[in-house]
Formats: sequence, structure tokens, C-alpha cells
Amino acid sequence: MNRRCAWAACLIVCLPASARAAEPPASKPASDPDGVAFFEKHIRPLLFEHCYKCHSSQEKKPKGDLLLDSRAGWNKGGDNGPAIVPGDPERSLLIRAVRQQGDLKMPPNNKLTASQIELLAKWVRMGAPDPRAATAAVAVDSNKGRPHWAFQPLKVSAPPAVHDDSAWCRTPIDRFILAKLEAKGLRPNSEADRRTLIRRVSFDLLGLPPAAEEVEAFIHDTDPAAYDKLIDRLLASPHYGERWARHWMDVARFAESHGYEQDYDRPYAYHYRDFLIRALNADMPFDQFVRWQIAGDELAPTEPLALAATGFLGGCAFPTQLTEAEFESARYDELDDMTATTGLAVLGLSIGCARCHDHKFDPIAANDYYRLAATFTTTIRSEIDIRAVTRSSARRGSPDPASARRGSPDPADTPDRRSPSIGDFRSGPEAGVRRPRHRARGLRRRAGASHQRRLPAQQSPRRRTWLPALL
Repeated sequence: MNRRCAWAACLIVCLPASARAAEPPASKPASDPDGVAFFEKHIRPLLFEHCYKCHSSQEKKPKGDLLLDSRAGWNKGGDNGPAIVPGDPERSLLIRAVRQQGDLKMPPNNKLTASQIELLAKWVRMGAPDPRAATAAVAVDSNKGRPHWAFQPLKVSAPPAVHDDSAWCRTPIDRFILAKLEAKGLRPNSEADRRTLIRRVSFDLLGLPPAAEEVEAFIHDTDPAAYDKLIDRLLASPHYGERWARHWMDVARFAESHGYEQDYDRPYAYHYRDFLIRALNADMPFDQFVRWQIAGDELAPTEPLALAATGFLGGCAFPTQLTEAEFESARYDELDDMTATTGLAVLGLSIGCARCHDHKFDPIAANDYYRLAATFTTTIRSEIDIRAVTRSSARRGSPDPASARRGSPDPADTPDRRSPSIGDFRSGPEAGVRRPRHRARGLRRRAGASHQRRLPAQQSPRRRTWLPALL
């Protein structure tokens, strides 16, 4: 119970909300969080790759006297006036130039793709939020940020002394809280009555209100351990995993379609959702919970749940229709999403900012970003066939070859969606799940060959990780 409560208490939903496309009446402030997230993910990399060579403060003589490496630069504009009219892409010189409407055609040699032009137009419609303040490059010393307490190894700290811990402090953690309150001259609130307490706990753990009879039973329960029994009962509910899996799905940018214009369905995305629910309900250790999502196919290749967990890496929006010229950029966007999402979900850091430059606020150099991104270059988006756990096989304890050969399955051979015990997450022969039956070698060879044809030779490693992302 303690580990599950601690896991739920520490879960932070840190994935930024998607930027809204509604046209603003004026320029959005540079601090707008949705707009800044959109700019850092899509616009800054695009400008850096296609525009900075001619329109940055690093150039001795910027073309057309136009700077695009700062908000002040495009707002001032160049020889032809301001480059952007926030909120109005049709009147923005930059958008007309990249669309190559009229005499001004940018970039001069290679026109941007339709999706890149649309990203710029969407950014302008949002009000062109831009956090860049200075035109000159700012030197960042990542080493100065490393002593920050958040980057230090964990250590055991003695609970602080408090004036009176007899009535309120029930655990050592309470003493840390009370010490801070006392330092500010504050006292804790009085305890909630039982009717309020059961409602708060039920909403916190299950997201659902308690039934009227449950409230009355708790109010009149004279057992000193009544609250502990209530917590145990709520944690044992299957709704616990459903409630808290929703928060992690927000962090993991879970979706059941690919996004972009076609937005095709992902018919097997629910396997990742079910993994989250089952892991939480079975009280899976958090370190194993994270490891399986990042490398479950390598750490436990014979565990179906471990394979389903790798859907974490494949949850990003993905353009399902690509030209040959767009494939490489889409691949790197996919790797960036894996890297950035892992940083947000596991570290609570916006690692994606270091794709173009050393991080301005956190001690993350661009070299660190690319070293982390390189660990995902062997991942391959694919689907596999896995023999599901069934009620009959769970009773038999081993696969039934005869049942596997039958044209129609045994009526008892229906997927067992009951919450597993913690034993279901052990690896090895003792695990309580049926061994997978799949065509791993053929899938690995076909998927690997596909990527080797399209990626440059230096991007095709000899050893490929077989990642059945979003089964």
C-alpha cells in the first residue's frame, strides 16, 4: 500500500497541453506556455535548419537586413518591413515568402514541405509566441546548474525536530511538513470528519464518489483501523488503476490515432493502456514500470506485458503518408519525441529544448540530448502476434497445442482481463502469463530492411532493437 500511495502522490502530469489553433486578436506573450511549447518543438528547429544561415545575428551581413533568431528581429523586419503580423499569416511576409507567392521565394533553393509551411502558418495564427529575447547568442555553462539539489543523488535525511508532534505527526514525512509550517508560524488544519474524509479519499484514488451505504458504514465503523481498511479496499479496486493510468497516459501522450491530416486509427493502442491499468493494480515496482516502457522488449522479451509497455515510445503523432524526401525528417522528429517525452515523464525536464542549443535553464547540453536520442535510433515501429493469456490456459498452467491447432477456439479460451497478481510481472518460467507465439525474426528482418533502405548508411546500426511500439 505504501509504495502505491507514494507512486500516486509523486505522479506529475507534465506533458504540455496541445497548442490551440484559434486566431488571437493580437500577439501572444512570449511566456504563453502552450505557444512556447509549440515554438520549441516545431518552429525553432525549422528556423534553425532553414533560415539561420542567412538571417541570424551570427552572420556578418544578414540577407535583407532581416533577423529571424529573435522575437525583436522578425518584429522589426528587414528591407521589406516586419516579417510577421501576429495572428494573420495571410498578411505576414514570412508566410508569403515560404509559400513562394510573388517575387520573394524563401528558402531560395529548396522550398519547404507543405507540412512545414503549415506549421509556420499555425504558429503565426497562434499569435507568433516566441520566448527568444536577445539577438546575440547567450553562452550557457551547463556545469553551473549541476549542483542544484534536484540533480543530486538521493540520501537519507533525518526528520527535523518539531515543537509538538504527538497529536498530528503520524509518519516521519509529517514532521517535514510540520517543521515548514512552524517556521512560518502556521498550524495544520483540524482533521476532516469521516463523511468528508471518505469522499476525499474515494475521489483521490478512484475518481468516483463513494456509495451512500459505504459512507454510512465508514462513519459508524468503530474499528481503530477503519481508515486503513478503507485505503486497502480502494487500492484493491480495479478503478484505482483506471484512475491513475489516465494521468500517466497524459504524460505519455497516449492516443488511439496517428494524428496529422489522415489521422488513421491505431487499432491495437489499447494494449498499452491495459498495461498501465494492470501494472498499477498489481502494484508493479516503479523502477520496473519505467524500464519496461523504455526497453521492455530487451529486458523481458518473452513477456507480453513488457512488449505492450513499449507503446510508451511509439505514442507520438506520426505522419502515415510520406514522400521519400520527408522520411528522414519524420524519423528524426519521431526520435525527438521519444527523447523529449522520456525526459518529461521520467525526469521532469524539458530535454527537447537541447535539440537546437544547450538548454537555457537546466544543465542539459546539446551533446547530452543527442547521446540520449542515439539510444532510440534502433527502435522500429511494428506490430507482433502474441498468444493471449486465457482463462483455460491459466487453469492448465501451460499452452494447449491442440487448442492452438483448432480452427475455432475453445469457448474458455477468451482473453483473461482480470487484474494480475504481482507474480504476473516476474520474468522467467515462473511468470503467470503464457509465453508469446510470434514471428519475431521475420518482423525484425522486414522492419529493419525497411529502415535500412531509407535511412543513411551511418544511421543503420548493425544491431536493431525490435520494438513493437503500440501493439
